[in-house]
Amino acid sequence: MQIPKKIYRDNLKQSFVDLRFDPNLPIELISGLVFGELTKSGFKYVPGNSGVINLNTTQNNSNIQVGQLVPGLFFNDKISVRIPEHGRLMFNLQSSYPGWDAYIENIIKVLTIVKNLNIVNAYKNIGLRYISEYVNESLEGKLKSNLSWNITNKNNSIQSSAYKADYDDQDRKVIINLANNLRRKNNVKGIIEVISAIDIDVIRPLANTNDIDFVISEINKSHEIGKQYFFGLLSENFLTSLKPEY
Repeated sequence: MQIPKKIYRDNLKQSFVDLRFDPNLPIELISGLVFGELTKSGFKYVPGNSGVINLNTTQNNSNIQVGQLVPGLFFNDKISVRIPEHGRLMFNLQSSYPGWDAYIENIIKVLTIVKNLNIVNAYKNIGLRYISEYVNESLEGKLKSNLSWNITNKNNSIQSSAYKADYDDQDRKVIINLANNLRRKNNVKGIIEVISAIDIDVIRPLANTNDIDFVISEINKSHEIGKQYFFGLLSENFLTSLKPEY
């Protein structure tokens, strides 16, 4: 199957590239070093925040305060970057998907900075996750497979549905989740929306490598595999409506 390089409407809501690594330094030092270099390289920074949860103890009716840290966010006009926990680096799109060439170019920029800082002993895992959302749209007719079935003696139609499938592909685990006509509250608009989604995870375990060129190559391969599954799901009519460019 020929895979499009670009489509007219991608509906990408999230585009995560999640790297797990064995760190050389404590999280506090890593955060400070990354902050210094990324901000010098044109990234802006939105500080995280710490919240407090009050836990009531039943013994003496007293409260215990437990701190919670929401990590800060680095971003430019193409991508965002977080260090959500020790030994983890997470990339995502910034407002809209810039296309893979621009996306991976900015990821390489960050990974080169991280390499020069010598804060990674070895990379252990690569995760890519693409979530395409369709608001007030059904997946019926968009996919090659029919998401409905008949139940004996029941004439009522399916209101919403969710499906999951796992695949092994080229040293990777591919997980596909399909959601059709699920109801979700939009807290910003204060309304209930009907959401359908195509959610594809591509997980690539690594044998503890610090070869940055190899890591980048594996990210690119995972991206191509994710695309193969996404476009392989789509019906011919829906794909044609997206005006694909090859």
